[in-house]
Amino acid sequence: MLAAGGATAVAPVYLVMHHLFQPNFLDVFFWTLNGYLSVRFRHRPSPTGLAMIGAAIGLGLLAKYSTAFCALSVVTFVMISRELRPWLLSRWGVAAALALVIVLPNVGWQAAHDWPVLAHMAALRRNQPGHVAPTDFLLDQLGRILPGVPLWLVGLAFTLTPAGRPYRVLSVPFGLVIGLLLLSHGKNYYAAGLYPPLLALGAVAWERWLPSARWWAWAGRASLLLLLPLLTWRVFPALVPVLPMPELATYVGRLVHDNPQFAGLVRWEDGELHSLPQDVADMRGWPEYAPLAARAWARLTPAERATPCWWAPTTARRAPATGTARRWGCRRAIRPTARYSLWWPEPLAAPSAIIYLTEADEVPDAAAWFTSTESMGHIRDPFARCRGGRVWLLRGPKPGVGPWVRGRVAEARAGVEG
Repeated sequence: MLAAGGATAVAPVYLVMHHLFQPNFLDVFFWTLNGYLSVRFRHRPSPTGLAMIGAAIGLGLLAKYSTAFCALSVVTFVMISRELRPWLLSRWGVAAALALVIVLPNVGWQAAHDWPVLAHMAALRRNQPGHVAPTDFLLDQLGRILPGVPLWLVGLAFTLTPAGRPYRVLSVPFGLVIGLLLLSHGKNYYAAGLYPPLLALGAVAWERWLPSARWWAWAGRASLLLLLPLLTWRVFPALVPVLPMPELATYVGRLVHDNPQFAGLVRWEDGELHSLPQDVADMRGWPEYAPLAARAWARLTPAERATPCWWAPTTARRAPATGTARRWGCRRAIRPTARYSLWWPEPLAAPSAIIYLTEADEVPDAAAWFTSTESMGHIRDPFARCRGGRVWLLRGPKPGVGPWVRGRVAEARAGVEG
């Protein structure tokens, strides 16, 4: 179990997820919980066990809708299992009802707002997941759980043996979910929740094959533990940015050049390879936006400050824009995408000026609706994903700017923009 815990702690996907405080940890937790409860139900079927699986699925859906993949795979396994099929056919109502009750408030909200999740998923299909090739997805699975490969692959193999037959409740859903993610062009980290149960199962298999009474078995167990840091130490600086940026860029470039299997570290959402991991580049450049936005604010007249619109097209730009806006008591920054449009103030008045933050060195399309367009400066950080991005001050609204803004609202809510 020490090996399973260590592999989970230092696996690249979990190391980055927890170090950067990413919200995906809830997804991984509930998938892992589902795996544990499924194994428990396979050994000791009971109405309580089935209800607990339903509760875990409901809570997982609140964390992320991709839990539906996990739920579908578990139900499929139970349906093809002779021992468990009678339980599902006769007692499924309790588990389904419990999951529905838990997720019902979220479903109600989605229905009341015309299912924005569907618009969001459509935008994702247009802009991101289609870039993930199946071969890249499968290779990235090995890289993202690199220290645990000797465990989770052994765990999968163990389920093919007579002793591991009860644990096919883990391996069959694993294959189904990987297949679904390949068909739906899911991102490589979507499968992160599948591995902790298999890591634990692989550790159990190794314990069975390496009996504690033999000296060579102890040597084998010690080798497994030593293998964990050996498999991780080379990629650790790329996962947890402990090096200064110039040294990190050089290190990552040499690492990927000499070891093509690590290319997934620098493959961004656009499907291209870059000089730094995307998570690192995303954290750069933020401090430069705030003073540029403050400079734009200082140029506004009192009348223009009454209804300015802080327009931030991406999440990375929205954070500094919102912070700067609040500092001067201005309305919140607006991001013209489906995920944020439902929280825009109503009614949305025609802006007297727009402070527009962009990621590229280009004049925004909103400039066509204003008589004055002035650049406040650009992002100079050479390691920032938004390098070259600018802050624009748009003043002197033309007739029709109000309907144009409201049209952008409608487009965002319909999922036209991602």
